[in-house]
Amino acid sequence: HDDGAIVVATGRFVRAYLVNGDLMWDFETLSPGAYADFRVQPVVGPRGDLFVGDSDGLFYRLDATTGALIESWNLGGPVLTAAAVADDYVFAAARGSVGFAATLHKLPIADNATAFWRRSVCDHHELRLDWPGTGLLLADANVIVACHWQGFVDAFDSATGATAWSVQVSDLEDDLVPALVGGPVPDEAAAAILVGHAGGVSKLSTSDGSLVWELVTDLRPAGRPALDAQAAAGLVLLEDGTLVAFNAEDGTEQASAKLFKAAAFAPFVDASGAAVAAGSNHLLVVSASTLQVLNNLTLPGTVSANPILASGRIVVPLDSSAVALLAAQEPQVPTSAPVAAPTSLRPTLAPTSITNAPTTSFTPTASPTVPAPSSTPRPTRQPSTEEGPGNEVNDRDGTDDGWPHSAINTVAVLGALDVILA
Repeated sequence: HDDGAIVVATGRFVRAYLVNGDLMWDFETLSPGAYADFRVQPVVGPRGDLFVGDSDGLFYRLDATTGALIESWNLGGPVLTAAAVADDYVFAAARGSVGFAATLHKLPIADNATAFWRRSVCDHHELRLDWPGTGLLLADANVIVACHWQGFVDAFDSATGATAWSVQVSDLEDDLVPALVGGPVPDEAAAAILVGHAGGVSKLSTSDGSLVWELVTDLRPAGRPALDAQAAAGLVLLEDGTLVAFNAEDGTEQASAKLFKAAAFAPFVDASGAAVAAGSNHLLVVSASTLQVLNNLTLPGTVSANPILASGRIVVPLDSSAVALLAAQEPQVPTSAPVAAPTSLRPTLAPTSITNAPTTSFTPTASPTVPAPSSTPRPTRQPSTEEGPGNEVNDRDGTDDGWPHSAINTVAVLGALDVILA
């Protein structure tokens, strides 16, 4: 934020670090549940306050300088979506449960703010649980919501909550990767919306949701696309570890490179045009335009959330509530492995010591390639013919845990054979 600090949420804690690795403050969730944690990153508003919610439904307003709690709200469901902040209001979403739709809340954060509201969202199918994913976006006086499971992107009037427009960008159920690219603060509002989904990446108009272009990919994106606004270039990391660079103006693919065996996190682009992408336990810093590898960094733990590139440092949430702060241009790693935060006691975290590490060499498994022009679009992924029952959601990771019918039938047959043989 404005003080030059880096704020990151991981596990049960929100922590602020100076760029040298010193801990400024930390805040632990107030939820008493043993499994309550933060699953989205905080957002800093124009007043200097910080907003973040936890998986038990508590939504917090913190002082970004001290970490002190200013106020909190109970939204009634897990907060799995980053908030969007305006001058006098903050918009926050909560996941529903079976029989109860997800909700979008307009909450007042100024003394004279009185026009707040709450409405249901992502309720396009009454029998399927759905909720906003990744983050909210403010654009053209609307709040933009990308629904996680059914392929819909919806816009709601920020003043009244009325529906402004709604489009379905993908008809492959259970495969949408919601990705709204643009500032969560109005003065950074996007002129268009990039949405990652099972078929690739789509660019939508903020005024009516109409399709501007679509980049078709063979594989599902691992996370939201990233945008280098100054260079009008975008990046998307596919689930097989291939990083694809594309022209954000017309959607044409510019280059691609196989960087990881598999990927689960979105890339991040900073103002300098450098991008960071994460594997399970290491990071690559690449040029956002050419995909040339600038740095290869090995981590002392497993990545648990999307990395962030800020103030020349890569901020990486790790498992067990640990955070790694790494220099973006020179390979640097903490001198000791992060220590897991105890679940019963609030830890006092020592400042992270960072020293120079030897430069590591890295050769990508495939050099960046520039696609040849083709008039034939790349094939879209076809929906599976097997579906899990209902929409059973795992409370720990928010994923659909429904078993395919073939798996259920196989287990049933094996169980019957076991009884007969016994």
